[in-house]
Amino acid sequence: MTTLLTKEELPPPLSGYSDRHLRRMAEAGEIPRPRRLGREHVWVDDEIQEMIRRLPRVERTEGRSGSFTSETARAAVNKRWAKRREAA
Repeated sequence: MTTLLTKEELPPPLSGYSDRHLRRMAEAGEIPRPRRLGREHVWVDDEIQEMIRRLPRVERTEGRSGSFTSETARAAVNKRWAKRREAA
């Protein structure tokens, strides 16, 4: 049996997007297209779960949740903060 999800039942962060933004994401191929069920738009749960499984994983180091593992990402952030300090 296929499970259908309404907008409110979508997993976060998709449930927080407006209907218009979800429609644009579906048109761009970023998320599966919703189906029409009467006047309601619904998504097939299996398609959403497959999309989530295919998302790239962000590796985090131990400690703070916002810490970076990539030296390139860390260098880019440090560079931006240095520019802000110089400007101040």
